[in-house]
Amino acid sequence: MQLITGTSSGLGFGLAEFALQQGEVVAGISRRPCPLASNYPHHYFHMELDLADTQHLAANLRRQCHLLRDWLQQEQGISQFPLTLDKVWLNAGVLGRIDDLQNSTLPELKDVMEVNLWANKIVIDTIASPDCPFRPKAIIAISSGASVNGSRGWAGYSISKAALNMLVKLYSQELPEIHCIALAPGLIDTAMQETISGIEDTDTFPALKRLQQARGTGDMPMPLEAAKRIFDSMDLILSQPSGSFVDIRKL
Repeated sequence: MQLITGTSSGLGFGLAEFALQQGEVVAGISRRPCPLASNYPHHYFHMELDLADTQHLAANLRRQCHLLRDWLQQEQGISQFPLTLDKVWLNAGVLGRIDDLQNSTLPELKDVMEVNLWANKIVIDTIASPDCPFRPKAIIAISSGASVNGSRGWAGYSISKAALNMLVKLYSQELPEIHCIALAPGLIDTAMQETISGIEDTDTFPALKRLQQARGTGDMPMPLEAAKRIFDSMDLILSQPSGSFVDIRKL
């Protein structure tokens, strides 16, 4: 079984759809409904949670995990718990505003960090706790090349993804029974790219031009194709030491 955050759109949707096509059971998390729930009613369980609401996230996720346990008993006939989660995908994230860091306010930066970093800490802590009915085998946190590139304009996004890489590295030492990887999945055509395509100031922020030119080409696949590439590379990804930052384009 796979647990995936951010399944209502983008890469999260692609990861969930591809896993479901392979006959796997998927538990998805997003603040909006996911059409996969109606397309795969016996294999997809949706947890409608707002990851930005970190104040209530842990309690809400615990409740959803117990509802998931009940659903698995009913739909899959599973009676032995705790059940192994093959992979937990920490995929949900926000871009924030493209601008210079000196123009970014602390509230803006904190909003990005809340979703891209602290919500992931809460998910890990909740899923890895002894009273959770599930036991993760691997945690894959979706990072970005922006976490190491330091391109001008990425501000809170780059900072949050760099911090996410370190979060994964630290948890790999605290949770040695779980294989933890921070994965940069490469360019993917998502709503985030729609936002980037509408920004005209490529002279100030030159990384935008490369992304805009890649859209619609083989260098920027759609989410389902990107998910297939990731799943096809999982053996190689998980062969990297726990705590590693892995860029799929460099494997």
